[in-house]
Amino acid sequence: MSTETNLTISPDAVVIADAILHGRITIGPCTIIHPKAKIDAKDGEIIIGGYNIVEETAIIENMQGKETMFIGNDNLFEIGSVCQAKKVGDCNVFGIKCIVGPKTEISDGCRVGAKCKVLSDGEVHPLTVIHFENMEKTALEKPSGQKSQAEFLKRLLPKYSLSLQNSKK
Repeated sequence: MSTETNLTISPDAVVIADAILHGRITIGPCTIIHPKAKIDAKDGEIIIGGYNIVEETAIIENMQGKETMFIGNDNLFEIGSVCQAKKVGDCNVFGIKCIVGPKTEISDGCRVGAKCKVLSDGEVHPLTVIHFENMEKTALEKPSGQKSQAEFLKRLLPKYSLSLQNSKK
């Protein structure tokens, strides 16, 4: 972790010490940050809500200059996913090795499939599913949240890895 990091961790969040964190970052309740996940606020700030899961090698980057990047609740950032979105709503899933570019806003209940790229300007509508060759369809209902998985990981991960506890650095 860089000396330029200003990190605020909710008391019941779990951030594994091997995570790569840079800049002004706020991590909400029951959010889980796996080892080797990278969160880089650059010149801005990143505020992450509750019950989010950021898996190994996932990257969250604020590419908006001095603006704040907001990430809602109950989102899953799978292994190797890259999210540079202006804003992320609630209950979204970012598939393995997907890429979401810096001019995109992800609303609620969306899923970006494995290896898909979303580089468009503007908002991805609620319940959008992007799959295969970046084809889109609309889901009938919002995906279930990450609460039960986050609660499980909150108990399990600290047993096997050193974690950072609700600190300001």
